[in-house]
Amino acid sequence: MKVLVLIAALLQLGSTCSCFYYPDSKLFCNNPSWNAVKFRVKEITKDLYESLTKNELKKRELYGRPFGNDAISGPPLSSSSTPNGLWSEREVLAVVEKSWGLGDVKSGDEITLHSHNYDSMCGVAEMLRPGFEGFIWVKEGTEKMDVSGCKLFRFFSEEDFQDMPCQN
Repeated sequence: MKVLVLIAALLQLGSTCSCFYYPDSKLFCNNPSWNAVKFRVKEITKDLYESLTKNELKKRELYGRPFGNDAISGPPLSSSSTPNGLWSEREVLAVVEKSWGLGDVKSGDEITLHSHNYDSMCGVAEMLRPGFEGFIWVKEGTEKMDVSGCKLFRFFSEEDFQDMPCQN
């Protein structure tokens, strides 16, 4: 039993975020109600964090995050990295700067984005600060979107899709 717990702990500690998308020249043609969008974060609308005891931290290192749902509202995190012992989630209001594709998302549209900050699950809460710019793949009519996971890492620059066919 101790060996299984040790293996589980090592797997959790060794897990990292890894994102990869195959290039798809027909991305816009095959998805007529979607857009690639360049956005800029306008403001932070919600920051959640939960303080963990040392015992809870040990449990989460071994088993992940499923212990408790006691997130409390607090001030925005001000440092460039989350302090040890804090799990954070952030929600922001973003403005579409530019869009590509056949969907109906237009420059000036606003969208609410949110993410957690758990590194091994590709959390990006710390990146979502006023002025941050990024690219996401958005279905038309989307008003709120979770950008954790690999959603923020599908495109890296406008050059990734400028020459693709089937654009407005």
